[in-house]
This record gives sequence, C-alpha cells and structure tokens, in this order.
Amino acid sequence: MFNPNLRGDPVFAYGLAYYLMRRHRDAIRVLERGVARYPNYVFIRVALVAAYGQLGQITEARRNADEVKMLLPIFDPGTFGTRIRDSALRDYLIEGLNKGGLQ
Repeated sequence: MFNPNLRGDPVFAYGLAYYLMRRHRDAIRVLERGVARYPNYVFIRVALVAAYGQLGQITEARRNADEVKMLLPIFDPGTFGTRIRDSALRDYLIEGLNKGGLQ
C-alpha cells in the first residue's frame, strides 16, 4: 500500500518503478497523489506524462507536459533517465514521454 506521507523523491521512485514494470495505472495512482502533495516536483510530473502517454490518455499527458515545460523550460527528454542502466527500459521511458508530448 502506498504511504501518503512519503517525501517527493520516494514518490517519484515508486511511480517510476511501477511505470517501468508496465503497471501504468498503479504508476498514475501514485504519481497523481504525488502531484497533489508536491505540485512543483517536476520529475513526478515527467513520469506521469510517460504513464499517461503509454495508456493513450493524451489529454492528461499533455496537461502534465505543459506543466513540466512551465516548471522546467530546459527539460530535455533525451537526457532524462540516464541513471537507468538497462537501455530497453530507458527507451521505454523515452517512448512514453514522446507519446505524452514531451519530445
């Protein structure tokens, strides 16, 4: 069960982990709670864009992509996720960002 008292970094980590396991609905559930609690934590929104993008929920993805662009205008999806060592997982993350409108 998700702990609603988690700080921003663990929320992002849990959401991204769910995303990379292709559990997009679980990722969205965690990340949306994170956005509600930490609306300016841009990387929570980035992961949310990818999850919504993979599910084809483009309206929600674009809404969050617009927020990412506003909060961090220099965001570069090509360099996001460089800590992910498995290139297939990183490619999957970039794919979700592209589908969600962060290219």
